[in-house]
Amino acid sequence: MNRSHVAPHLRLRRALACVVLGGLAGACGTPEPTPVPSVLLVTVDTLRADHLGAYGYFRETSPNIDALAREGTVFENVITTMATTLPAHVSLMTSTHPMTHGIKGNFSHMGEQFGATGIRTVAEVFTQLGYATAAFVSAAPLKDHTGIQIGFEHFDQPSERDRLSSSTVDQATAWLAARTDDRPFFIWVHLWDPHAPYTPPADYDVFEAEAGLSSYLASVGIADNERTAGWNNGYDGEILYTDAELGRLFGAVRSDGVWDNTALVITADHGEGLGQHDWRDHGRIHNEQLDIPLIIKWPAFSGIAPSRSATLGSSLDTLPTLFAGLGLPVDAALARQFEGLDLLSSARDAREYVLAERTHRERGWEDGNRYALLSANWKYLHATAGPGRLYDMRQDRIELEDRLATESDVGAEMLAIIEILLAAEQEHEQGELPAERVEQLRALGYIQ
Repeated sequence: MNRSHVAPHLRLRRALACVVLGGLAGACGTPEPTPVPSVLLVTVDTLRADHLGAYGYFRETSPNIDALAREGTVFENVITTMATTLPAHVSLMTSTHPMTHGIKGNFSHMGEQFGATGIRTVAEVFTQLGYATAAFVSAAPLKDHTGIQIGFEHFDQPSERDRLSSSTVDQATAWLAARTDDRPFFIWVHLWDPHAPYTPPADYDVFEAEAGLSSYLASVGIADNERTAGWNNGYDGEILYTDAELGRLFGAVRSDGVWDNTALVITADHGEGLGQHDWRDHGRIHNEQLDIPLIIKWPAFSGIAPSRSATLGSSLDTLPTLFAGLGLPVDAALARQFEGLDLLSSARDAREYVLAERTHRERGWEDGNRYALLSANWKYLHATAGPGRLYDMRQDRIELEDRLATESDVGAEMLAIIEILLAAEQEHEQGELPAERVEQLRALGYIQ
Protein backbone atom coordinates (compact mmCIF):
# COMPACT_ATOMS: atom_id res chain seq x y z
CA MET A 1 0.00 0.00 0.00
CA ASN A 2 1.57 3.29 -1.09
CA ARG A 3 0.94 5.92 1.57
CA SER A 4 2.40 8.89 -0.29
CA HIS A 5 -1.11 10.40 -0.57
CA VAL A 6 -2.22 9.53 2.96
CA ALA A 7 -2.05 12.22 5.63
CA PRO A 8 0.62 11.17 8.13
CA HIS A 9 -0.27 10.05 11.61
CA LEU A 10 0.09 13.22 13.69
CA ARG A 11 0.33 14.26 17.29
CA LEU A 12 -0.25 17.85 18.29
CA ARG A 13 2.06 19.80 20.54
CA ARG A 14 -0.03 21.89 22.89
CA ALA A 15 0.92 25.53 23.30
CA LEU A 16 2.40 26.17 26.74
CA ALA A 17 0.48 29.40 27.18
CA CYS A 18 -1.63 32.01 25.41
CA VAL A 19 -0.14 35.47 25.19
CA VAL A 20 -2.11 38.27 26.86
CA LEU A 21 -1.03 41.77 25.83
CA GLY A 22 -2.45 45.17 26.78
CA GLY A 23 -5.27 43.58 28.75
CA LEU A 24 -6.49 41.83 25.63
CA ALA A 25 -6.59 38.05 25.55
CA GLY A 26 -4.79 36.91 22.41
CA ALA A 27 -6.19 33.91 20.68
CA CYS A 28 -4.17 30.74 21.11
CA GLY A 29 -2.69 29.86 17.77
CA THR A 30 -3.37 26.51 16.23
CA PRO A 31 -0.51 24.21 17.30
CA GLU A 32 1.77 23.08 14.54
CA PRO A 33 1.28 19.38 13.83
CA THR A 34 4.44 17.35 14.40
CA PRO A 35 4.74 14.01 12.60
CA VAL A 36 5.24 10.92 14.67
CA PRO A 37 8.23 9.17 13.11
CA SER A 38 8.34 5.55 12.13
CA VAL A 39 11.51 3.65 13.05
CA LEU A 40 13.35 0.92 11.16
CA LEU A 41 16.10 -0.74 13.20
CA VAL A 42 18.48 -3.00 11.28
CA THR A 43 21.03 -5.16 13.06
CA VAL A 44 23.55 -6.93 10.86
CA ASP A 45 25.08 -9.86 12.68
CA THR A 46 28.89 -10.01 12.95
CA LEU A 47 29.49 -6.75 11.07
CA ARG A 48 32.87 -5.11 11.66
CA ALA A 49 32.65 -1.34 11.32
CA ASP A 50 35.97 -1.13 9.50
CA HIS A 51 34.72 -3.29 6.60
CA LEU A 52 32.23 -0.61 5.51
CA GLY A 53 33.00 2.21 3.11
CA ALA A 54 31.40 4.69 5.52
CA TYR A 55 34.11 3.74 8.02
CA GLY A 56 36.99 4.01 5.56
CA TYR A 57 37.25 0.52 4.07
CA PHE A 58 39.19 0.24 0.82
CA ARG A 59 36.64 -1.99 -0.92
CA GLU A 60 33.14 -1.12 -2.06
CA THR A 61 31.30 -3.58 0.13
CA SER A 62 28.41 -1.40 1.26
CA PRO A 63 27.09 1.13 -1.30
CA ASN A 64 23.58 1.26 0.17
CA ILE A 65 24.76 1.63 3.76
CA ASP A 66 27.28 4.26 2.65
CA ALA A 67 24.56 6.24 0.86
CA LEU A 68 22.41 6.13 4.00
CA ALA A 69 25.40 7.28 6.05
CA ARG A 70 25.70 10.39 3.90
CA GLU A 71 22.12 11.28 4.88
CA GLY A 72 22.52 10.72 8.60
CA THR A 73 24.78 10.66 11.64
CA VAL A 74 27.75 8.29 11.59
CA PHE A 75 29.04 7.40 15.04
CA GLU A 76 32.65 6.40 14.49
CA ASN A 77 33.67 5.07 17.91
CA VAL A 78 30.99 2.76 19.32
CA ILE A 79 31.59 -0.58 21.02
CA THR A 80 29.20 -3.37 21.86
CA THR A 81 28.66 -4.60 25.40
CA MET A 82 29.46 -8.21 24.53
CA ALA A 83 30.58 -9.81 21.28
CA THR A 84 27.83 -12.43 21.25
CA THR A 85 24.47 -12.22 19.49
CA LEU A 86 21.81 -12.59 22.18
CA PRO A 87 23.45 -10.62 25.02
CA ALA A 88 24.39 -7.82 22.65
CA HIS A 89 20.87 -7.58 21.25
CA VAL A 90 19.30 -7.58 24.72
CA SER A 91 21.61 -4.69 25.67
CA LEU A 92 20.68 -2.83 22.49
CA MET A 93 16.94 -3.40 22.96
CA THR A 94 16.90 -2.33 26.63
CA SER A 95 19.87 0.04 27.04
CA THR A 96 21.12 -2.13 29.87
CA HIS A 97 24.46 -3.84 30.32
CA PRO A 98 24.74 -7.64 30.62
CA MET A 99 25.67 -6.97 34.26
CA THR A 100 22.11 -5.66 34.65
CA HIS A 101 19.99 -7.87 32.38
CA GLY A 102 21.95 -11.02 33.21
CA ILE A 103 22.12 -12.56 29.71
CA LYS A 104 25.75 -13.48 29.14
CA GLY A 105 25.61 -16.10 26.39
CA ASN A 106 23.42 -17.28 23.54
CA PHE A 107 22.09 -20.06 25.74
CA SER A 108 21.35 -17.88 28.77
CA HIS A 109 17.84 -17.16 27.58
CA MET A 110 15.68 -14.32 28.69
CA GLY A 111 12.35 -15.98 29.44
CA GLU A 112 11.03 -15.59 32.97
CA GLN A 113 14.39 -14.41 34.27
CA PHE A 114 14.26 -11.43 31.97
CA GLY A 115 10.63 -10.67 32.75
CA ALA A 116 11.33 -10.83 36.47
CA THR A 117 13.84 -7.99 36.21
CA GLY A 118 11.17 -5.46 35.27
CA ILE A 119 13.23 -4.28 32.31
CA ARG A 120 11.17 -3.10 29.33
CA THR A 121 12.23 -3.79 25.75
CA VAL A 122 12.08 -1.09 23.12
CA ALA A 123 9.27 -3.03 21.44
CA GLU A 124 7.16 -2.79 24.59
CA VAL A 125 7.83 0.93 24.78
CA PHE A 126 6.83 1.53 21.16
CA THR A 127 3.71 -0.59 21.57
CA GLN A 128 2.70 1.55 24.56
CA LEU A 129 3.25 4.64 22.40
CA GLY A 130 0.71 3.34 19.88
CA TYR A 131 3.08 2.02 17.24
CA ALA A 132 2.64 -1.04 15.05
CA THR A 133 5.57 -3.29 15.97
CA ALA A 134 7.12 -6.11 13.96
CA ALA A 135 10.37 -8.06 14.00
CA PHE A 136 12.04 -10.24 11.37
CA VAL A 137 15.02 -12.27 12.60
CA SER A 138 17.33 -14.55 10.69
CA ALA A 139 18.93 -17.04 13.10
CA ALA A 140 18.43 -19.30 16.11
CA PRO A 141 20.12 -17.11 18.76
CA LEU A 142 17.26 -14.62 18.37
CA LYS A 143 14.29 -16.94 17.91
CA ASP A 144 11.32 -16.80 20.25
CA HIS A 145 12.63 -19.38 22.70
CA THR A 146 14.91 -16.59 23.98
CA GLY A 147 12.20 -14.09 24.92
CA ILE A 148 13.55 -11.44 22.56
CA GLN A 149 10.11 -11.36 20.91
CA ILE A 150 8.55 -9.71 23.98
CA GLY A 151 6.58 -6.63 23.00
CA PHE A 152 6.30 -7.27 19.26
CA GLU A 153 2.82 -7.61 17.75
CA HIS A 154 4.30 -9.57 14.85
CA PHE A 155 7.43 -11.73 15.16
CA ASP A 156 8.80 -13.60 12.15
CA GLN A 157 11.61 -16.16 12.38
CA PRO A 158 13.09 -18.96 10.26
CA SER A 159 11.82 -22.49 10.76
CA GLU A 160 15.38 -23.70 10.29
CA ARG A 161 18.55 -22.64 12.15
CA ASP A 162 19.08 -19.57 9.99
CA ARG A 163 18.03 -18.07 6.68
CA LEU A 164 19.44 -15.82 3.98
CA SER A 165 18.96 -12.06 4.11
CA SER A 166 16.74 -12.28 1.02
CA SER A 167 14.23 -14.45 2.88
CA THR A 168 14.10 -12.13 5.87
CA VAL A 169 13.78 -9.03 3.70
CA ASP A 170 11.00 -10.77 1.73
CA GLN A 171 9.01 -11.13 4.94
CA ALA A 172 9.67 -7.56 6.07
CA THR A 173 8.71 -6.01 2.72
CA ALA A 174 5.58 -8.16 2.54
CA TRP A 175 4.55 -6.89 5.99
CA LEU A 176 5.08 -3.31 4.86
CA ALA A 177 3.04 -3.85 1.71
CA ALA A 178 0.19 -5.47 3.64
CA ARG A 179 -0.22 -2.71 6.23
CA THR A 180 -3.78 -1.45 6.41
CA ASP A 181 -3.54 1.25 9.08
CA ASP A 182 -1.66 4.51 9.33
CA ARG A 183 -0.04 3.96 12.71
CA PRO A 184 3.66 4.72 12.75
CA PHE A 185 5.73 1.54 12.84
CA PHE A 186 8.72 0.20 14.71
CA ILE A 187 10.33 -2.57 12.69
CA TRP A 188 13.40 -4.56 13.66
CA VAL A 189 15.15 -6.49 10.88
CA HIS A 190 18.04 -8.78 11.81
CA LEU A 191 20.29 -10.13 9.02
CA TRP A 192 22.73 -12.97 9.61
CA ASP A 193 24.88 -13.41 6.50
CA PRO A 194 28.27 -11.92 7.45
CA HIS A 195 28.47 -14.64 10.10
CA ALA A 196 30.84 -17.57 9.48
CA PRO A 197 31.39 -19.60 7.33
CA TYR A 198 31.59 -16.60 4.90
CA THR A 199 29.99 -18.21 1.86
CA PRO A 200 28.28 -15.45 -0.14
CA PRO A 201 25.89 -16.24 -2.99
CA ALA A 202 27.78 -16.74 -6.25
CA ASP A 203 26.90 -13.30 -7.65
CA TYR A 204 28.51 -11.66 -4.62
CA ASP A 205 31.56 -13.91 -4.30
CA VAL A 206 33.59 -11.34 -6.21
CA PHE A 207 36.55 -10.42 -4.00
CA GLU A 208 40.01 -11.90 -4.52
CA ALA A 209 43.47 -11.54 -3.02
CA GLU A 210 45.00 -8.25 -4.12
CA ALA A 211 47.53 -5.65 -3.08
CA GLY A 212 44.83 -3.63 -1.33
CA LEU A 213 43.84 -6.60 0.81
CA SER A 214 47.44 -7.32 1.76
CA SER A 215 47.86 -3.70 2.80
CA TYR A 216 44.67 -3.79 4.86
CA LEU A 217 45.59 -7.04 6.59
CA ALA A 218 48.97 -5.62 7.53
CA SER A 219 47.34 -2.45 8.88
CA VAL A 220 45.23 -4.43 11.36
CA GLY A 221 47.85 -6.98 12.31
CA ILE A 222 46.46 -10.00 10.43
CA ALA A 223 48.96 -12.43 8.95
CA ASP A 224 48.52 -12.39 5.18
CA ASN A 225 48.09 -15.98 4.06
CA GLU A 226 45.67 -17.99 1.97
CA ARG A 227 43.45 -18.82 4.92
CA THR A 228 43.04 -15.27 6.31
CA ALA A 229 42.70 -13.79 2.81
CA GLY A 230 39.95 -16.32 2.10
CA TRP A 231 38.11 -15.42 5.29
CA ASN A 232 38.24 -11.71 4.51
CA ASN A 233 37.25 -12.14 0.86
CA GLY A 234 34.27 -14.32 1.73
CA TYR A 235 33.27 -12.04 4.58
CA ASP A 236 33.35 -8.99 2.29
CA GLY A 237 31.19 -10.83 -0.24
CA GLU A 238 28.65 -11.57 2.49
CA ILE A 239 28.56 -7.87 3.40
CA LEU A 240 28.07 -6.93 -0.26
CA TYR A 241 25.14 -9.36 -0.51
CA THR A 242 23.60 -8.13 2.75
CA ASP A 243 23.97 -4.54 1.60
CA ALA A 244 22.12 -5.34 -1.64
CA GLU A 245 19.23 -6.78 0.37
CA LEU A 246 19.23 -3.68 2.57
CA GLY A 247 18.91 -1.64 -0.61
CA ARG A 248 15.79 -3.63 -1.41
CA LEU A 249 14.44 -3.03 2.10
CA PHE A 250 15.14 0.70 1.86
CA GLY A 251 13.33 0.74 -1.47
CA ALA A 252 10.26 -0.80 0.14
CA VAL A 253 10.20 1.95 2.78
CA ARG A 254 10.44 4.55 0.01
CA SER A 255 7.59 2.85 -1.88
CA ASP A 256 5.50 2.90 1.28
CA GLY A 257 5.65 6.69 1.14
CA VAL A 258 7.14 7.17 4.63
CA TRP A 259 10.88 7.47 3.93
CA ASP A 260 11.16 11.13 4.90
CA ASN A 261 9.26 10.49 8.13
CA THR A 262 11.22 7.38 9.12
CA ALA A 263 14.32 7.05 11.28
CA LEU A 264 16.60 4.29 10.01
CA VAL A 265 19.17 2.82 12.39
CA ILE A 266 21.93 0.56 11.09
CA THR A 267 24.09 -1.20 13.65
CA ALA A 268 25.53 -4.61 14.58
CA ASP A 269 25.65 -6.88 17.57
CA HIS A 270 29.44 -7.34 17.33
CA GLY A 271 32.36 -7.61 14.95
CA GLU A 272 34.58 -10.54 13.93
CA GLY A 273 38.20 -11.59 14.36
CA LEU A 274 38.96 -12.73 10.79
CA GLY A 275 42.43 -13.78 11.93
CA GLN A 276 43.25 -10.75 14.05
CA HIS A 277 44.77 -11.73 17.38
CA ASP A 278 44.85 -15.29 15.99
CA TRP A 279 41.06 -15.57 16.26
CA ARG A 280 38.55 -16.02 13.46
CA ASP A 281 35.28 -15.61 15.31
CA HIS A 282 34.00 -13.36 18.11
CA GLY A 283 33.11 -13.53 21.82
CA ARG A 284 36.34 -12.00 23.11
CA ILE A 285 37.15 -8.39 23.96
CA HIS A 286 39.60 -7.18 21.32
CA ASN A 287 38.50 -4.12 19.37
CA GLU A 288 37.87 -5.90 16.07
CA GLN A 289 35.18 -7.90 17.87
CA LEU A 290 33.78 -4.97 19.86
CA ASP A 291 33.81 -2.11 17.32
CA ILE A 292 30.42 -1.81 15.62
CA PRO A 293 28.82 0.61 13.17
CA LEU A 294 26.06 2.93 14.34
CA ILE A 295 24.38 5.04 11.66
CA ILE A 296 21.12 6.93 12.14
CA LYS A 297 19.23 8.52 9.25
CA TRP A 298 16.86 10.99 10.89
CA PRO A 299 13.38 12.02 9.67
CA ALA A 300 13.30 15.25 7.73
CA PHE A 301 11.36 17.09 10.47
CA SER A 302 14.06 16.41 13.10
CA GLY A 303 16.32 19.15 11.79
CA ILE A 304 19.40 17.03 12.55
CA ALA A 305 21.93 17.59 9.79
CA PRO A 306 24.18 14.82 8.44
CA SER A 307 27.36 14.59 10.50
CA ARG A 308 30.05 12.34 11.89
CA SER A 309 30.77 11.91 15.60
CA ALA A 310 34.01 10.56 17.10
CA THR A 311 32.56 10.53 20.63
CA LEU A 312 33.29 7.32 22.50
CA GLY A 313 30.02 5.42 22.73
CA SER A 314 28.40 2.12 23.59
CA SER A 315 25.59 0.15 22.00
CA LEU A 316 23.74 1.12 25.20
CA ASP A 317 23.59 4.66 23.83
CA THR A 318 21.52 3.76 20.77
CA LEU A 319 18.07 4.05 22.35
CA PRO A 320 18.71 7.19 24.42
CA THR A 321 20.18 8.90 21.34
CA LEU A 322 17.29 7.79 19.13
CA PHE A 323 14.56 8.78 21.58
CA ALA A 324 16.13 12.18 22.24
CA GLY A 325 16.70 12.91 18.56
CA LEU A 326 13.10 12.02 17.70
CA GLY A 327 11.58 13.82 20.66
CA LEU A 328 9.88 10.64 21.87
CA PRO A 329 8.64 10.61 25.47
CA VAL A 330 10.74 8.82 28.07
CA ASP A 331 8.92 8.23 31.35
CA ALA A 332 10.69 8.23 34.69
CA ALA A 333 10.95 4.45 34.87
CA LEU A 334 12.47 4.21 31.40
CA ALA A 335 14.89 7.04 32.16
CA ARG A 336 16.06 5.08 35.21
CA GLN A 337 16.40 1.93 33.10
CA PHE A 338 18.55 3.52 30.39
CA GLU A 339 22.21 2.94 31.16
CA GLY A 340 23.27 4.60 27.94
CA LEU A 341 23.53 8.30 27.12
CA ASP A 342 22.35 10.57 24.31
CA LEU A 343 25.43 10.81 22.09
CA LEU A 344 24.22 14.08 20.58
CA SER A 345 23.87 15.91 23.90
CA SER A 346 26.33 17.33 26.41
CA ALA A 347 25.39 14.46 28.73
CA ARG A 348 27.85 12.28 26.82
CA ASP A 349 30.68 14.26 28.42
CA ALA A 350 29.67 13.00 31.86
CA ARG A 351 30.97 9.53 31.08
CA GLU A 352 34.66 8.93 30.55
CA TYR A 353 34.54 5.16 30.04
CA VAL A 354 32.59 2.39 28.37
CA LEU A 355 32.63 -1.25 29.41
CA ALA A 356 32.49 -4.55 27.53
CA GLU A 357 32.59 -8.11 28.76
CA ARG A 358 33.74 -11.41 27.32
CA THR A 359 30.92 -13.81 26.61
CA HIS A 360 30.27 -16.69 29.00
CA ARG A 361 30.94 -19.80 26.96
CA GLU A 362 32.73 -23.07 27.37
CA ARG A 363 34.91 -23.04 24.30
CA GLY A 364 38.38 -23.27 25.72
CA TRP A 365 38.24 -19.78 27.21
CA GLU A 366 40.97 -18.82 29.64
CA ASP A 367 40.04 -19.25 33.31
CA GLY A 368 37.87 -16.61 34.93
CA ASN A 369 36.01 -13.72 33.34
CA ARG A 370 37.39 -10.87 31.22
CA TYR A 371 36.36 -7.25 30.86
CA ALA A 372 37.43 -4.31 28.71
CA LEU A 373 37.22 -0.72 29.93
CA LEU A 374 37.79 1.93 27.26
CA SER A 375 38.37 5.66 27.45
CA ALA A 376 39.14 8.01 24.59
CA ASN A 377 42.85 7.35 25.17
CA TRP A 378 43.24 3.98 26.85
CA LYS A 379 41.88 0.44 26.99
CA TYR A 380 42.34 -1.77 30.02
CA LEU A 381 41.76 -5.52 29.79
CA HIS A 382 40.92 -7.06 33.14
CA ALA A 383 41.15 -10.77 33.83
CA THR A 384 39.70 -12.13 37.06
CA ALA A 385 42.18 -15.03 36.83
CA GLY A 386 45.29 -13.53 35.29
CA PRO A 387 47.22 -10.32 34.63
CA GLY A 388 45.67 -7.21 33.17
CA ARG A 389 46.80 -5.40 30.02
CA LEU A 390 46.75 -1.76 28.94
CA TYR A 391 46.72 -0.37 25.40
CA ASP A 392 47.10 3.18 24.11
CA MET A 393 44.09 3.85 21.87
CA ARG A 394 45.73 6.92 20.34
CA GLN A 395 48.63 4.95 18.86
CA ASP A 396 47.71 1.27 19.12
CA ARG A 397 44.06 0.72 18.22
CA ILE A 398 44.87 -2.85 17.13
CA GLU A 399 46.23 -3.73 20.60
CA LEU A 400 49.74 -4.97 19.99
CA GLU A 401 51.80 -3.32 22.76
CA ASP A 402 50.91 -3.80 26.42
CA ARG A 403 51.72 -0.53 28.22
CA LEU A 404 50.76 -1.60 31.74
CA ALA A 405 54.36 -1.77 32.99
CA THR A 406 55.15 1.79 31.87
CA GLU A 407 51.72 3.33 32.61
CA SER A 408 50.90 1.62 35.87
CA ASP A 409 49.04 4.65 37.30
CA VAL A 410 46.62 4.64 34.36
CA GLY A 411 46.14 0.90 34.73
CA ALA A 412 45.50 1.18 38.46
CA GLU A 413 42.88 3.89 37.95
CA MET A 414 41.03 1.88 35.30
CA LEU A 415 41.21 -1.30 37.37
CA ALA A 416 39.65 0.55 40.31
CA ILE A 417 36.73 1.58 38.10
CA ILE A 418 36.19 -2.00 36.88
CA GLU A 419 36.21 -3.20 40.47
CA ILE A 420 33.49 -0.67 41.35
CA LEU A 421 31.37 -1.93 38.44
CA LEU A 422 31.91 -5.59 39.36
CA ALA A 423 31.00 -4.86 42.98
CA ALA A 424 27.84 -3.11 41.77
CA GLU A 425 26.91 -6.16 39.71
CA GLN A 426 27.28 -8.44 42.73
CA GLU A 427 25.25 -6.10 44.92
CA HIS A 428 22.60 -5.77 42.19
CA GLU A 429 22.21 -9.56 42.15
CA GLN A 430 21.78 -9.56 45.92
CA GLY A 431 19.28 -6.70 46.04
CA GLU A 432 19.32 -2.92 46.31
CA LEU A 433 22.59 -1.10 45.64
CA PRO A 434 24.07 0.74 48.65
CA ALA A 435 23.83 4.54 48.44
CA GLU A 436 27.62 4.81 48.28
CA ARG A 437 27.74 2.56 45.22
CA VAL A 438 24.97 4.52 43.53
CA GLU A 439 26.97 7.71 43.99
CA GLN A 440 30.11 6.06 42.58
CA LEU A 441 28.21 4.91 39.51
CA ARG A 442 26.65 8.35 39.06
CA ALA A 443 30.08 9.99 39.30
CA LEU A 444 31.32 7.64 36.59
CA GLY A 445 28.38 8.54 34.35
CA TYR A 446 26.87 5.03 34.42
CA ILE A 447 23.56 6.16 35.91
CA GLN A 448 21.71 9.47 35.80
